[in-house]
Amino acid sequence: MREIHIGEAIRQKVKERGLHVTDFAAAIHCNRTNIYALFKRKSIDIEHLKRISEILNFDFLAIYRAPQPKYLVLLEVDEQSLQKIASDKSILLIKKIAE
Repeated sequence: MREIHIGEAIRQKVKERGLHVTDFAAAIHCNRTNIYALFKRKSIDIEHLKRISEILNFDFLAIYRAPQPKYLVLLEVDEQSLQKIASDKSILLIKKIAE
């Protein structure tokens, strides 16, 4: 699992949103001093993080989810095989490119 400094991630998002620390503090019902302490924290309670995610309109929990690998595969198949592949719900797009 990768190392994440959640306080720094929150600080950056507050800055990106153009919020003043006092406004952000009021939104999460704490004082300005506590916000500066929050920015220094490496971890945070999940319920608190969910509330901050709502306020900043950013899913901080997604930072912790491992990205799923995706692959692009090019296949040359006959019409019968194409029909089988096309019925697979995990295939997003099949485009006929040559005759």
